[in-house]
Amino acid sequence: AGDQYDYLPAPTVTAITPSTGPATGGTSVTITGTGLTGATGVDFGSTPGTNVMVVSDTSVMVTSPAGSGTVDITVTTPGGTSATSSADGFTYQTAPGIPQSITPTSGPTGGGIYVVISGSGFTGTSQVSFGSTPAFFAVLSDSEIVALTPPSSPGTVAVDVTTPSGTATSTGAKFTYEAPTSAPVVSGIVTPSGTPSGPVSGGEFVGIQGTGMSGATAVNFGSTPAFFVVASDSWVWVIVPPGTSGTVDVTVTTPAGTSAAAAGDKYTYQ
Repeated sequence: AGDQYDYLPAPTVTAITPSTGPATGGTSVTITGTGLTGATGVDFGSTPGTNVMVVSDTSVMVTSPAGSGTVDITVTTPGGTSATSSADGFTYQTAPGIPQSITPTSGPTGGGIYVVISGSGFTGTSQVSFGSTPAFFAVLSDSEIVALTPPSSPGTVAVDVTTPSGTATSTGAKFTYEAPTSAPVVSGIVTPSGTPSGPVSGGEFVGIQGTGMSGATAVNFGSTPAFFVVASDSWVWVIVPPGTSGTVDVTVTTPAGTSAAAAGDKYTYQ
C-alpha cells in the first residue's frame, strides 16, 4: 500500500464566461472544464489571475489581471497545466468606444432629432450621452450609432459613448443646441384618405407638415391634445384624438411659441 503512485490527468478548459473584459482587468471569469480540483494557479497568457476559487472539479472562478489583445487562459493543478485551445481565449477590450464625428452637428433645444455618430469600438455600447443627459440610441455597427437627441439648454455639449471598456469623449463629436427663434408653421396634413379629414372617433395616424417643429412640446386638434412623435424639423407624426363633427385648427407648440391658424392646418371631423 505504501508504494502506490497516482498519475493525475492534466486539467482541461472547455469554456470561459465572459470571454471579454476591459484592459484594466478586474473581470470575474468562470472557467469550465475537467480535472480542475486542486488548481494552484490560473494564467491569462503569462500573467497570473487573482482570487482563484475552485468551485468544483469542473468549475473555477478567477479575477482577470490587466492585459491586452487575446490570450489563452490556462489552469495549473498537481496534474499539470491545461493545453491551449480555441475554447480558452480571453479578449481584452483595449479602448472604449470613441466617437469621432456626428451628423448633424446641431439641433433644437427641445431635442427629438436623430443623429448619426461615427467612430470605432461601439460594440456593446451601454449608454450614449449628450453632455450629462442620456439619449435613446441603437448600435448599427462597431463604427456607427444612431441616437435621438434629448432636450437641453442652448449651447454645445460633448457626445459620450460608454462601452464595457469605459466612457470616451471625442473633441470631434460635439452637438450644439440652438434655441428656436420663431414659432412653428403648419402647412399641411397628410392622412390615409388623402384629405385632411377623418372620423370623430379619431385614432388615425397622420402626418403634420410644416417648419420649425423640432422640439415640439404639444400638438392640439382644436383644444384637444394629441399623441405625437417629432420626425424632423418639418414633420410630426400624430394619432388623431377623438373630436366632434366640424373643422378644427391643428397647432404645434415649441419653446418658441405656437403655430398660428392657417389654411393648411385645417382638419375636419366627419
